Amino acid sequence: MSGFASFVSHAGGPPLAMYLLANRLSKRGYQATTVLVFWWINVFKILLYFYLGMINLDIIWLNLIFIPVAILGVKIGEILNRSISSKLFFNISYAFLAVAGIKLLFDGSYEL
Repeated sequence: MSGFASFVSHAGGPPLAMYLLANRLSKRGYQATTVLVFWWINVFKILLYFYLGMINLDIIWLNLIFIPVAILGVKIGEILNRSISSKLFFNISYAFLAVAGIKLLFDGSYEL
């Protein structure tokens, strides 16, 4: 479900979060699983995007430009992850999941 939602609308996070949060993983296990799942999803999406002609040289250069920003984001995330408790981490995760769900419901109903 996450792979399909990620390919169609870049909204694969909520289905995966619902599944992983229900499994009560540790904070580290939750994040590691999320990273690995979306790494694989994105590998397959790149192949499909190439096939559909959605990736060109301009897109590749733009992605290369943002590599330092991605590295900085990973480092900031690592620092934040180490500095907050598991309880706060999962409370924030549930809050963001609720906000994302409400937004997706709003977006879906707006299109009707």
